[in-house]
This record gives sequence, structure tokens and C-alpha cells, in this order.
Amino acid sequence: MKELPDAYLQLLAARDGGLRRLSDLERETFGWNHGQAGAHMARKWHLPESFAHAIENHVVTDENSADDFDPAWSVVGLSALLPSTSDSQWQDRETFLSALEFQCGDSAETAQSLLAQVDQEFAQFAPFMKIPSPSVSLVDSLAIFSSVD
Repeated sequence: MKELPDAYLQLLAARDGGLRRLSDLERETFGWNHGQAGAHMARKWHLPESFAHAIENHVVTDENSADDFDPAWSVVGLSALLPSTSDSQWQDRETFLSALEFQCGDSAETAQSLLAQVDQEFAQFAPFMKIPSPSVSLVDSLAIFSSVD
């Protein structure tokens, strides 16, 4: 985003409030997605290959399967299913809950606990990275969008 700000402004607008995935738009526009770019950077920085692999494959696609499941890095894939701070809807909510249930069992209780922890840690991390805080927490999003279903 910092290297191609004009292109990313167009891609973010084209996300249509989260109806389209950024990774799909990146692939259509550039021929690669941010996971692949991140993996390239990880390799250039001589990080462990397992890091690069997790970054590269964090984008959840229809091609992903149980064969690709790696419990040690599953959290990276789950993070790709969280809503953007700018989205008014959580399009991947059901996919997130299904993946979480596959990985951890009871999704409702686990989701509540996990998202509360992410909210808390994001509140500490966001100012450091100069990332805007969401107007609605993930825990509240879970509740809001479950009542919409």
C-alpha cells in the first residue's frame, strides 16, 4: 500500500464494502496478492521458510483444503477472514466460524474468547503501527452479524 498508494486506493474502493476480497483484486490487477508479496519479503529478509509459507498461504481460497491445514499456522489464515476496520459488513463471518470450529472445536465459545483477545491486543498494537481502530470491536461484530443472519 505504501509503494503503490494510488493503485491501492482504487483496490480498496473496489472491495465494495468487503464483498470482494483484496487478495482477489490484487491478483486481477498485479498478478500477485499481498500474501505472496509478504512471503517474498520474508525470504529476502532470510526469515525461516515456515514464516514465508504461512504468510504466502494465509489468503483463504476455495482451493484450500484440509490437506493444507497446519495447526501451527492456522491463526494466520484465520486472520485473513476477519473484517476490515472499514467494512460495514463481515462477509467472511461464517467461513471464519467454520474454519475456527474445524481447528478448535466449539466455535461460539472459542470465537468469543479469541476475538476478545484480538480486540485487546489490537488496541495496544494499532497506535504503534498507526492503524485506525475499528468503530466496532470484533466481539461486537460477532454478535451484530449473528443477529443479522
